[in-house]
Amino acid sequence: MRMNTNMNMSINTNTNTNMNMSINTNTNMNTNMSMNMNTNTNTNMNMNTNTNILSFSKSEAVELNNLKKLSDAALIEGFKNLILREKRLGDLILLNLQEMNSRRIYAQLGYGSLFEFLVKYFHLSESSAYQRINAMKLIQSIPEARAALVSGETNLSTMAATQGFIRKLESEKKAVLSFQEKKDIFDTVKGKTQKEAQAAFVTLNPTAALPANKEKPLTANHTLLQVTVDQETLQLLQEVKSLLSHEIPDGDLSKILKKISKESVEILKNKKGRSKGSKIQTKHRSSKPCEIKKPSRYIPIETRRLVFQKAQGRCEFIGSDGKRCESHYQLEIDHKLAWSQGGSHDEANLSCLCKVHNTFRTKETHGYWWRDLDR
Repeated sequence: MRMNTNMNMSINTNTNTNMNMSINTNTNMNTNMSMNMNTNTNTNMNMNTNTNILSFSKSEAVELNNLKKLSDAALIEGFKNLILREKRLGDLILLNLQEMNSRRIYAQLGYGSLFEFLVKYFHLSESSAYQRINAMKLIQSIPEARAALVSGETNLSTMAATQGFIRKLESEKKAVLSFQEKKDIFDTVKGKTQKEAQAAFVTLNPTAALPANKEKPLTANHTLLQVTVDQETLQLLQEVKSLLSHEIPDGDLSKILKKISKESVEILKNKKGRSKGSKIQTKHRSSKPCEIKKPSRYIPIETRRLVFQKAQGRCEFIGSDGKRCESHYQLEIDHKLAWSQGGSHDEANLSCLCKVHNTFRTKETHGYWWRDLDR
């Protein structure tokens, strides 16, 4: 490596300093560097050639710099070892994920689901989070799947697709599949590519093998929706399209969806007591003498409306690190002092929580939480 380039650098410091320095080059360069450092200074320097990876351990940096010198056989053997290390690491990731899920750490920190925790806290992509969660669930229900993943008989993508297929089957049958039924499905696709596994799913149950609904952001204001509907839903949508043909003559489905969504939101808010104009339904008074009734768990609709309004339509749970849950999904009214422990329906004793955190709080109020919570 020759190039008429000399570099001299001196750094003097009397403070505790951590410095990381990377020098990347794609040309032949002869570089001389001198560094003078006083005490109490920690310096780490990595020099990487022809790579965009930001940081390596010392041994890894040496390996990278020696790649060009390796024989074909040595390169193949080294790559094989890297794949084995990756599989072991992947197994450890799933075990850690399973333990974090069993402890409900995501709920404790103010996240409405394990998926949100992985995406927002660990910054995994949505597809990566989805695959790992589904693989974890499959391993929980079929322990043999873990060994198949480590041995290379299957992969994360196929495991995620298998768990998704099982979930659709259970939804269709409205019943949980037995261990043997799940194992039979897994054994059918074990050793197959993702494409071959999908073909097997179609053979087992064409309806459950239909593509999943998807949301793909296109611009800041537009999202592509991919939805599969049955014949009844399609006919209803066509009827709505006809009824709105004067208002939306071009039959634009996005405009129709927006229209019916707006109207549905108002109807549902009023029904659930979240709208300012929610009507309080009262029963017709009877002329018969009043009977003393036992206290009811029913929370008056006006009180519910005030609680939802105060919460601004999202979960009020505050995590141990101060993060408030942002979930708008499956919101419920929670008694701060449990109803079963003498808590009242007073607004001050009520809060708005998502289902995950309402369930999670049972550990505070009753000393346990529901282990079968599946989100």
